[in-house]
Amino acid sequence: MKIVRYAVVLLVVGIFAGGVLAYSNSITAPIIAEQQKAGSLGAFAELFPEADDFLTIDETLLSEITSSNSFVKEVYEVKSGDETIGYGFKTVSGGYGGDIITVSGFNIDGTVAGIRVIENSETPGLGSKIADDPAYQESYVGKSTSQELVVVASPVADNEVLLISGATVSSKGVLAGVNGAREAFVNFFAN
Repeated sequence: MKIVRYAVVLLVVGIFAGGVLAYSNSITAPIIAEQQKAGSLGAFAELFPEADDFLTIDETLLSEITSSNSFVKEVYEVKSGDETIGYGFKTVSGGYGGDIITVSGFNIDGTVAGIRVIENSETPGLGSKIADDPAYQESYVGKSTSQELVVVASPVADNEVLLISGATVSSKGVLAGVNGAREAFVNFFAN
């Protein structure tokens, strides 16, 4: 009989703890989502300093994009006054240490405005250079969206970006996300 009583008490405690966790999650989930969105928008503001608004695209269009592109998670129309000057994409791709979250900006003329790695779990001092090395991120700026980008040790062509020595997997992880965003930009927004 004692075992049954302990089992019932344990069951009640488990149900109560699960309810508290579910309630806490329902309160904190929207706050966390807003903070993540603010982080993305801050990175977009760096890529598009002349922009004054970042509008989320229509849910139906976003659903169409994400159903055919596993990297893209969010898309924003970048405005300066009434004029659309580009599009910003938030992507998730795989790296050496886990997911790499990148924001990529594309100018309306079909060039890359830039990229920012906003979250990663790459090896500190090595793979983390994808977020810390300005030369790496700058190697994307001005590249054409007309063809898929590739990583190389010394980029010279219009579709080549910098490969970080010793961080090949991390470099290619970011590139996969950026190329996913580039593909969505070309297929849905390029003139």
